[in-house]
Amino acid sequence: MALRLPWKVQAAAMGLPLVVLLPLLHGNRLLAPTDGPILANLPDAPRVADPDIAHGVFNDAILQLLPWEAEVRRGFSAGHLPLWSDLLDGGSSPWVNPQAAVLSPIAMLGRLLPLEHFLLGTLAVKILLAFEGCWLLARVLGARRFTAALGAGAFALGGPIMAWAVFPLSSVVAWSPWLALGTVRVIRKPLPREVAAAALVFAALLLSGHPEIALAECLVAAGFGMIAWRRRGRALRRLAGAALAAILGASLAACSLLPFLLVAPHSLRASHAAEVIAAPRSPRSPRATTAPAPAFNWFPAGQERLLLTALNPWSFGRPFHETFSGPGNWPIAAGGYLGLAALAGAASALVCRRWKIAWPLAALALGMLLLTAGFYPLRRLVSTLPFGRALALDRFLPAAALPLAVLAALGLDELLRSARPARPARPKWPAWPAWPSWLSWLSPSLALLAAGASLLVRHDPPLGALWLLIALSVLLARRRRSWGISLLALAALLDLASWDRDVLPRGHRELFYPQTPLVAAVAGGAAAGGGPWRAAAGGFAVYPSLLPMYGIAEVRVDNPLALGEQLRPLGEIFDFRPEGRRYKSAFRHLEHPFLDFLNVRVIVLAESDAAPPRFELIGGDPPLRVFRNPAALPRWFLPVGAEVRDRRDVLAGIRAIRDPRRVVLAREEVGRWRAPERPWSLEAVRLLRERPGAVSLALPPAGEKLLATSLPFPAGWTASAAGRALRRITVNSAYLGLVVPPGVSEVDLSFAPPGFGLGMVLSALAAAAVAMLAALSRAKRPGV
Repeated sequence: MALRLPWKVQAAAMGLPLVVLLPLLHGNRLLAPTDGPILANLPDAPRVADPDIAHGVFNDAILQLLPWEAEVRRGFSAGHLPLWSDLLDGGSSPWVNPQAAVLSPIAMLGRLLPLEHFLLGTLAVKILLAFEGCWLLARVLGARRFTAALGAGAFALGGPIMAWAVFPLSSVVAWSPWLALGTVRVIRKPLPREVAAAALVFAALLLSGHPEIALAECLVAAGFGMIAWRRRGRALRRLAGAALAAILGASLAACSLLPFLLVAPHSLRASHAAEVIAAPRSPRSPRATTAPAPAFNWFPAGQERLLLTALNPWSFGRPFHETFSGPGNWPIAAGGYLGLAALAGAASALVCRRWKIAWPLAALALGMLLLTAGFYPLRRLVSTLPFGRALALDRFLPAAALPLAVLAALGLDELLRSARPARPARPKWPAWPAWPSWLSWLSPSLALLAAGASLLVRHDPPLGALWLLIALSVLLARRRRSWGISLLALAALLDLASWDRDVLPRGHRELFYPQTPLVAAVAGGAAAGGGPWRAAAGGFAVYPSLLPMYGIAEVRVDNPLALGEQLRPLGEIFDFRPEGRRYKSAFRHLEHPFLDFLNVRVIVLAESDAAPPRFELIGGDPPLRVFRNPAALPRWFLPVGAEVRDRRDVLAGIRAIRDPRRVVLAREEVGRWRAPERPWSLEAVRLLRERPGAVSLALPPAGEKLLATSLPFPAGWTASAAGRALRRITVNSAYLGLVVPPGVSEVDLSFAPPGFGLGMVLSALAAAAVAMLAALSRAKRPGV
């Protein structure tokens, strides 16, 4: 079957975003959850009528995702790759963060719009991409055009995309039908063009921003490939084609994927995963040995309720209008809803004429649903994988939606089948076994059972009216097919459009990172002479990634991929432990001299928090005040000396320092080398040139020197002087230090994440291989 999108399908794909999104964007509203997080963090933000506080669960979009996106844009607009950010996390690399989506095709299209419309633009692309891919997949598996459109519409406007609309997870989900389609095509005919197309789709999915859901979608695509394997023979060729597509796709994404894989084992999230894995093996206390063993459960507490998500749009309450009553939160629990029409179709598919496709699809969907709900045998199997116990399985729910959507398309074919013989659907499959005519009555019966189950979960009048409309459309379709399918399309659109309106956030435009007096005071202090300077907030005041949106460098970390080495001294000195007992951590003990080493010039404190005596009040009104730290050190300096300790004692040495101009080194790294003692000179190091990830510094040429910096991620930095590489060491357990030989007066620093060079080479080679496959396919076409 040739993959073609009829103009009607293309028009529907482009019209769906307009129908759903335009009514939500009236007046001064944005598709961004601005109201809750901005009003909570900036007390002097503008007051607005009817603030959208309910969608505060989406606050990561404002407090993490858009700051990352802003840094990526800064890098590209400056004419270089966004390998390094001076503003976020005390210095970090957006390139190694998958959720920054640096090379995501969907994000690249969204970057054509202003930042305030980025989430809107990317969502429109996701809806279009998901609809067209799901339609083609359903058609390839035997659905008719109209029912394939209904299944695709359910997938594009349902929970898999809309519940996660402002998150990168939905970008991966939008590519999933295309990956499944590519897998099916390669399994059926492993031609060079099919392999090349599947590799491109796989690379796009890997670059789209969420590794966990990417893993789940790969499992689903493999399931579709097994379902499509209908003929015997040529097994080795088919497996080789699929493996080649996977290798080429991963290699195409290697420029971003390889640095992530090299850094991830050293990250905050990986350290927490290691703690989760090691926890059961820790010795129990005497009290624990006498406590009764917990009762065995097939599902974690309450997680089995995720199986209800497909039955009713209000299974856990009307989204963001009523109190949430399900497991997790709204995006997690709503990720599998596809609409009531799709539910009726999925139930009917169990007795459809294409049962050889429908039953495996139902098994695949059920397997993913049980995995999402934490079914014990599947959970135990996943826990045997490396870091498997740290996977957030409840985020796999959108992966179960794709087989359900295709199943719905096949079932609606049966449900809407008229009494007279219908033309055979394309593509033509091998001959099906005779279908008993007496089973035809089971199709509406199963749809009726699905309606009963849905109303048993919740039976509000609007939901009952939708089910009556669906029933009327099915009855009408058996006599007047065109009228029936039009009525069914209307029912599906009313259902999903109203549900989407509840799910999507609508923030006020004036709360999109407003310039306030508090922000102006912090920015003024950070821009003072002698910089560049960093800022921070004490306690829980001002979320860590918010200040960088105003061009203010922040020392606190707000990134699950931040290096564990960087977080250890922050936790040891300032009790800063994000993703511990609370997702956000307080920043305490600001009187410690380590704050001066970290280049923190400006501090925001709540009115109830006492400021250290050396801080100078420079602005702010209650409840937040802004202070200046006059003792902050430059970001790079020549220390007066260094203390050498065993690596296990370095943190203790940092805790014990009283003079931040003296640093701590690890004996295992420096060996017998010792930093020279020298008098303090604030002007000893001068900044010559700077851009994110590249710094040139001037130093006094006399004598050997230790150049200390508060730049984290030392493994990514390289330093040279007159073309000669300098020795790199780690100062204060996590920051870049350099041994500068005598006679050197200028040092050049540059950053590239580990594996970046090799990843670029692999991506270039894979791109050449894919181009060769495409050219080979074109050369084999008749008449070419």
